[in-house]
Amino acid sequence: MFIDFTVENYRSIKEPVTLSAVAQSHGANEQDNRIAEPFSYPPRKLEILPVLGIFGANASGKSNVINALGNLLSSIHYNLHYLDDYRASYTLETPFKLDGEWTQLPSRFELRVLANGNIYIYTLALNKHRILHEKMSYIPKDSKRATSRLLYERTWMDALKEYSVKNGSDFGEKYRELQLSVKDSQIFLGLVAGNLNNEFLNPFISWITFYAAYAGVRGGSNDDEILACILLTPTANKSDIIRKVTMILKKFDTGIEDVEIVGPRFLGKEHPEFEIWVTHKTKAGNVKWLLSEESLGTRQLFTLAARLFNVLRAGGIVLIDELGFGTHPKINREIVRLFQDKKINKKGAQLIFTSHDTTLLSKGLLRRDQIWFTQKREDGSTELYPLSDFAGIRSDLVIDKAYLDGRFGAVPFLPDKEELTELLGV
Repeated sequence: MFIDFTVENYRSIKEPVTLSAVAQSHGANEQDNRIAEPFSYPPRKLEILPVLGIFGANASGKSNVINALGNLLSSIHYNLHYLDDYRASYTLETPFKLDGEWTQLPSRFELRVLANGNIYIYTLALNKHRILHEKMSYIPKDSKRATSRLLYERTWMDALKEYSVKNGSDFGEKYRELQLSVKDSQIFLGLVAGNLNNEFLNPFISWITFYAAYAGVRGGSNDDEILACILLTPTANKSDIIRKVTMILKKFDTGIEDVEIVGPRFLGKEHPEFEIWVTHKTKAGNVKWLLSEESLGTRQLFTLAARLFNVLRAGGIVLIDELGFGTHPKINREIVRLFQDKKINKKGAQLIFTSHDTTLLSKGLLRRDQIWFTQKREDGSTELYPLSDFAGIRSDLVIDKAYLDGRFGAVPFLPDKEELTELLGV
C-alpha cells in the first residue's frame, strides 16, 4: 500500500512537498472514522487511508504532484521491461524553471510503500545527464525496531566519474557485477528486478509491477481505451470484469446495454488495436455503434471503470488527474465511495485524485486528512497541505462553501468586474 510520497524540484514544485496517506486524526475524531475507516497495520501502528483528493486553483500544481508520483512508478515499471530504450530523465528530470539556480539542481523523489508487511523506502535523485543517487531501504515486518535497513545504495561521484555502490547484508555482494553494468540513465531497481530473485526486495517489486503498473489515468483518450481493453480482455481470473463495467455504464444512465470488445489485432504494428462496440436498446430493437461515437464523459467512465474494477479486485493504486473531467458529480462521489466501502474494497486498494469538483468536499464524503490543497506561492512554486492542518474546524462546517470562500487558500484570485470590462474592452 502507498504510505507517502515526497518530491522536490519537479515542474512547479520547488521545495519538497509530501503527500501522505497516513491517517492523522485516527482515534481522535469518530466522525472522520465513520466517513472512511483507515486500513490498519498494528505492528507499525499505521493507519492508511484508502482515498486522497487534491484540490486547488488552475496552475497551482495539483497535476504536478500526482504526475510526479505516476511518472516515478512508470519509470521503475518501464525500466523493468525496456532497459535499452527507456531513460528515467524523459519524464522525471523536469526542474523548477522559475529560478535559475534550481534548474541546475537535481529532481528528487522519495516513496514509502507497505508491501507484505515490510515498509520500503525508495529514494531517487537525477538530472538530465544521469541518475545521481538511488537508494532502497526497508523496515522488516518481523523487526521490533522502526529503523530501516539498507538494501542497496548507488551514488554518482563526480570527481571520479563513476558510481559508488553500497549493499546491505540482506542484499549481498553477489550482484555487484550486475550493479556496475547499469547505465547512467537507467534506474538500478529496474535492472535488478529483471535479473534476480531477492526475497527481501521481491514484495516491493511485485507492488510496482502488478499493483502500480497501471496507476495513472486521465481518461477518454485512445491510449487509455486501449489499456482498458487489455485489462478487460477475458481471462480465467478477469472474466467477470467486463460484465461489471457494462453494469456500471448501464446503472449510471449512459443508455448502454452491452459492451463488446473486438481484438486485439496487431496488423503488423507494435501496439494492439481494438474495436469497442456498445449496444443501445430502442423500441425497434438493438442498435450498435463504436464507443468513439459516445460522449467524452461516457468514454471517460468506460476507461475509469476498467481501471477501478481491476484495482479493487486485486488491490493496488489508481491515480486520476481531474476526476470529474466529463463525468457528473454524482458519479464522481460514487467512485470515491467504492474505495471507502470495505465490503467492496477488501484488498486495500487506494485512489488518489485531483479535481475541481467541489461537491466532493461536501459533508460526509471525505475526512479532513483526506483533503489536500495546492496553492501557488509568490515565486510561482507549489505548496501542498492537508485540511487537517487547520485547527478548530467545526464538525458542522460546510467545507465546500468554506473552501470556495477562500478560507483554506488554494483558490484563484480573479479580476473584478471593472478590470474584466477594461480588459475585454466592452
